[in-house]
Amino acid sequence: MVINECEHEFVKPDSLHSLSKDCEVIASSIEEHVMFCSSEVWRDGTQAWRIEHDAQKSIDHVAASGNLPLDYSSIEQEHAEEQRQAGGKGADVDCFFEIPLHTAKNIVGFKHDDADSRRRMF
Repeated sequence: MVINECEHEFVKPDSLHSLSKDCEVIASSIEEHVMFCSSEVWRDGTQAWRIEHDAQKSIDHVAASGNLPLDYSSIEQEHAEEQRQAGGKGADVDCFFEIPLHTAKNIVGFKHDDADSRRRMF
């Protein structure tokens, strides 16, 4: 499900805690105008991992915690290299923004800006 609102009630910790009882929930939040995004997984009422990028802190800001997916390191390295090739911190592009989203996409199979995801928006 895609909800077209960054701070929707469903992606707040209290809701994710409740929604993930007896199951696994993955949530992503995106605010493109300030280049903030996060992805996280909750299992059985507990946050398993979280990845956040906030360009207001730094173009290369990434905060990651928990038991991250096995492919996380390669995703982070790939996007860091893309940023370096684009001109580093002075580039007009923010490749680090994709790290939380790419990690989530590898699990659920789509990303908010994929053409197919628009049919799932509420």
